[in-house]
Formats: sequence, structure tokens, C-alpha cells
Amino acid sequence: MAKTLYSGGAYGSDKLFGDIATLNNWEVKHFYTIGYTTPFGNQPITNKEYEEGLQIAKNVASKLRRNAPQEPYTKALIARNWMQVKDTECVYAIGSVNQQMNGVLGGTGWAIAMTIWRNANIPIILFEHQMQQILEYDYTLHQFVKIKAKRNPIEFERITGIGTREIYCKNDAIKLIEHMKWK
Repeated sequence: MAKTLYSGGAYGSDKLFGDIATLNNWEVKHFYTIGYTTPFGNQPITNKEYEEGLQIAKNVASKLRRNAPQEPYTKALIARNWMQVKDTECVYAIGSVNQQMNGVLGGTGWAIAMTIWRNANIPIILFEHQMQQILEYDYTLHQFVKIKAKRNPIEFERITGIGTREIYCKNDAIKLIEHMKWK
């Protein structure tokens, strides 16, 4: 059975993870909502999955101290975020942690919050590109901490690779992802 990377197909982190997974013979599913394609989207979500994603977004909105999405385009992006993490065994992300160290900024934060909401102790590894540190989410402390043990994609059948479109230290991110064990 092929190992699978879930992502969103946007420029930046999504494409980077997808390209490296493809080079390592992983199946890549870049989810998108019909009518709101992403540059590299190859896996449309169904109407049922869209509605499910919106319901999950409502559930995590308070954790993010945000309102549930209202604009059609934003709803489409957030709904597909759920499909990126729904069946994952580990989340790898590139982004910026918030000041409280308990969440991630931007759209990536929605997918991270959805993963935490699942309450399944799924490893969440964050390459904090502004601080240039690798962090992991600690479910006991409810915040990101310096990573304790390296987690490689080869350990899992299904992973998520997501993050910001604007990678501040792109060369460092590329090196990090390339040097993870994929096979």
C-alpha cells in the first residue's frame, strides 16, 4: 500500500511537501473544494465532506478566538483543511506559532486546531520559520514546545504536510523536509 501525503495544493509549503513526497514515491492528495481550486489541487472534496469541514470549523473557532468562516472562498479553504487532517497520523507544518505558543497563525492554524480537536494525540511537528526552530505540540501542556524526539514520515502511512505560502527561510525548510526519512 502506498504511503500518502495530504495537503492543500497551494504555493509554498503545500507544494514543497508535495514535491518531496512525490520524489519519494508517495501518493499526494492536494485537497480542494470544487469551484475553488488551488494551484496544485488534485483531490476534490465532496459536498458531504465540505459540510463536515464547516461543522468542524465551527467547533474549533472558539479555540482560535475567531469567528467561523463566512465568506464563500474562506469557507472553501477551511472546509478542505479538515480533509487534510481528518485521517492523518502525523502533521508536519511550516508556519508561525502564536504568542501563547498554543496555536499557529493564519490558515494553517485552522488545520492544526482541527487536529488538536480530534483529541487523538496525533503528532504535530511545526517548523517555526521565523524562530527557525522545530516545535511539537504537547497535548498535556496544550502548547508547542521544543521537539523532544525526531519523527520521520517513514514511521506513518498517512501524513499531512501543510503551511504558509510565504516561507521566510525557504532553503532551511527545504533541507529540513529533504532530510526527513521518507523511505
